[in-house]
Amino acid sequence: MKKLLIALLILLLCALPALAEDEPERLTEGAYEYYLTEEGAVLTRYTAPTPSPAEVVLPLEIGGHPIVRYEFVFHDSKNTGPLRVIVPEGVTDFGNAFCESSSMTEIVLPASLTHIEEGSLFWGDPAITVHPDNACFTCEDGFLIDTRTSTLLYTAPSAQNSPLPEVRRLGEACLYNWNVADAPVLPDTLTAIGPRVFDEWLYLTHIDLPAGVTEIGAGAFNCCGLTEIALPAGLTEIRHLTFSCTDLTEIVIPDGVTRIEEWAFYLVPLTRVEIPASVALVEYMAFDPEVELVLLGDNTHLETEEEYDARMGWDD
Repeated sequence: MKKLLIALLILLLCALPALAEDEPERLTEGAYEYYLTEEGAVLTRYTAPTPSPAEVVLPLEIGGHPIVRYEFVFHDSKNTGPLRVIVPEGVTDFGNAFCESSSMTEIVLPASLTHIEEGSLFWGDPAITVHPDNACFTCEDGFLIDTRTSTLLYTAPSAQNSPLPEVRRLGEACLYNWNVADAPVLPDTLTAIGPRVFDEWLYLTHIDLPAGVTEIGAGAFNCCGLTEIALPAGLTEIRHLTFSCTDLTEIVIPDGVTRIEEWAFYLVPLTRVEIPASVALVEYMAFDPEVELVLLGDNTHLETEEEYDARMGWDD
């Protein structure tokens, strides 16, 4: 728990959002709250009436204005379930309307949908139904996939313990509902693991990464129970918080990695790490201060605290 709290604090410190200077006026119509922009309306909240309906069809316009974006519409304790939500035909992107929503039982996606942001279904567990005429997405056996990029975007609870499909990318936080009892078997087709995919998988002690993986996203293994992992030879960067708060005691950095970002191995019980000559930069606090870093080349720069503060704009 202490590790988790420290990791969350690091995340907050590294990603503090800018404070809004002018909060837009919130308007209401029926069960919805929204605000206006030059492009149109932004839907921000749905508040279920009493009695709560079992099904909701999202509007295409509100207050005489077209809806151009949906923002955390169902992220609110006032949303009571069970609730089936239909995204109407004509919508091309539902934004983060369903992120951190627990009231959904099913989301029905239209043929017109062309964009789903990675992570936009995080912290939810609805079933997903995709219109059969949609040319961009499919959902089979509970796995929502962008067929254009071969990216797994979301796993419904019905996919639990099913083998992962042969995709090229695991999208951000896409395995939130996919809790397997043993070490997960990743498809050989995989080339990229997005951010937060295995975040807080406390029971995950070992995982075999396919040889073709060249990208591992920020926080992909943050605060999980990893005790060992072999990094693939094609990896070129180790992103921030990727392995922070794990139980790794040894790590081999592949020759070919050029950058190790801040907090990448922070709060990890490493004692000695060899840094290959290919690494041009090790950012500040990529490792705990007591870890012995052995530089195998002459051109590796270890970022100082002063340089880090300047990069973050904290030296003013």
